[in-house]
Amino acid sequence: MLPKKTSSHFFFADALRAFAIFAVIILHTSSDYVEHYGEISNSNWWSADIYNGLVRFCVPMFVVLSGAFLLRQGRIITIKELLLKRLPKLVIPLVFWSLIYILFKTIDYGEPLSSINIKEQLKTFYQGPVAYHLWFLYMMIGIYFAWPVINVYIKAATEKNIVYFLTIWFITNSVVGIINILTGLNTSIELNIFTGYIGYFLLGYYLINFTFSAATLAKIYLLGIAGFIISIVTPYLCYRLGFANTEDMIATDFTPDVVVCVSALFLWFKNNINDGAQNIFRKIISEISACAFGIYLVHVLVIEYIFSEDRNYYENMQGWNPSWAIPVKALIVLIISYIIIRLIKFIPFVRKIVG
Repeated sequence: MLPKKTSSHFFFADALRAFAIFAVIILHTSSDYVEHYGEISNSNWWSADIYNGLVRFCVPMFVVLSGAFLLRQGRIITIKELLLKRLPKLVIPLVFWSLIYILFKTIDYGEPLSSINIKEQLKTFYQGPVAYHLWFLYMMIGIYFAWPVINVYIKAATEKNIVYFLTIWFITNSVVGIINILTGLNTSIELNIFTGYIGYFLLGYYLINFTFSAATLAKIYLLGIAGFIISIVTPYLCYRLGFANTEDMIATDFTPDVVVCVSALFLWFKNNINDGAQNIFRKIISEISACAFGIYLVHVLVIEYIFSEDRNYYENMQGWNPSWAIPVKALIVLIISYIIIRLIKFIPFVRKIVG
């Protein structure tokens, strides 16, 4: 079956992108609680764990959305375009925001700028990242390097061929990879080409371009619901059983539950969120979506400045119930981050640092 022609813009993608960036902030505000299993009350821990489990789709969803709209059968990605136009959109923000986070940490710790060890910072930047969330840019730079190759592949690939690639990718990451986390065992079969986020990139192309029957969609949605439940229960089981690699299991984006959650959520939005007349709600969603990349870059700075343990009012917030504190904190961070990015976008030339 040939893929249907895709438009360059869909509102459902705006909604997903806005949802995903809010989910990222939820993830980063809930993880502080989840990591303290046994140190906080069970009710507070479960509240945070539920939020954490419900938003684990967030980063893979950005990669899926990229694949959905960057990969086209009729598109030609030249090396010149890649190096001069596409990659700078990632490299420039990466360099700029790495510098910003280095300066912020130095000033926040009360140290003089002269104390910055340039050699060590360059080493950290090369190995990446200087701020934990900037790993995403390193990963996407790698995806962009592979983009022209993958685009050539999809021009000749049939649906069965793409499904084959995605199946081997799933087995490599979600079966072999999890076995490695659980047991420390790994296979000697060379499967590197099927590892990592490149599979999510290709999955985006597959999900947006091919149609699925109502029966198949129903099954995927049910798997997605099961995936969200598993994502919530897994941290509890890992902590309860004293699993040594709990953090690796929670942090990975390649467990089967995350893959099915991402797929189900994308297809649900694709099939149920339609383009329509503009209203205030759609305008807000579109605005957040347009600033999502910038919000991602700046939101950790906002979190660190407002909700860091080093702040005087941190102790007061410790008493907040996570069931409402996590979304409230996330909403505050989202609004402030959005305002910062909108202001930056008003400045000529500087807007390139936020995409």
